[in-house]
Amino acid sequence: AVEVFIIPLGTQVYSMKLTTELRKKGIATDIEMDNKKLKKSLDYANKLGIPYVVILGEDEIKAGVVRVKDMIERNEFECELTRLGEELERKISGV
Repeated sequence: AVEVFIIPLGTQVYSMKLTTELRKKGIATDIEMDNKKLKKSLDYANKLGIPYVVILGEDEIKAGVVRVKDMIERNEFECELTRLGEELERKISGV
């Protein structure tokens, strides 16, 4: 089952790299490839029961942070891009 869904907002190349990085860590990651509107992408992730959605825009990359939506708890948190993999690993394993 997919654990993380990445929604790129004009950041497809960087988002693909991030997807690959997360997959290498053993995190089942999928990426929005159809340029859907944000709401439609979130609905899609929700329908599939994907627990974490990463929204990645140009501003986030410049700031070095990312917003992660926890679809189960219905909240979101900010995380440094460099720590995203370990933060998601921690959340997914429930530690």
